Amino acid sequence: MIPSNFQRGARSGRRNLPLPLVIAGGIGALILVVFAWVALTMGRAPEAEPVTADVPVRL
Repeated sequence: MIPSNFQRGARSGRRNLPLPLVIAGGIGALILVVFAWVALTMGRAPEAEPVTADVPVRL
C-alpha cells in the first residue's frame, strides 16, 4: 500500500523522528500557544476593572 520510494525519501530527507513524537510535539506546541494567548488576554482584563473588596469598609 505504501510505495517503497516514499519510505526511503522520507528517511533520507531529514532526521528520522517517530510519527507519534511529531504529533505529540505539534499538539503540545499548539496547546502552549493557546495557553500563552489566553494568559495574556485574560491576565490584562482584570487590571482595567476597578477592584472591589468583599468586606464593607466604613467611611
